[in-house]
Amino acid sequence: MLYGFKYKPSVNIRSKYLELLQTLLDAEDDVINGRVGSMTESINELRESLENKKKRVSKFNISITQ
Repeated sequence: MLYGFKYKPSVNIRSKYLELLQTLLDAEDDVINGRVGSMTESINELRESLENKKKRVSKFNISITQ
């Protein structure tokens, strides 16, 4: 008999995800406030990397129901 459960990504994956998200937010804030000249490409690369990480993390979400 199988009981429903959902696999949760490890803390390490979550911490890397949050670290990347914080880096993205800091970079956007710097650009918005004019502290950095040309960071648009870097922000786009960070966004793409974040989206790729989200896709990889979502692959680990497994639902098994009865």
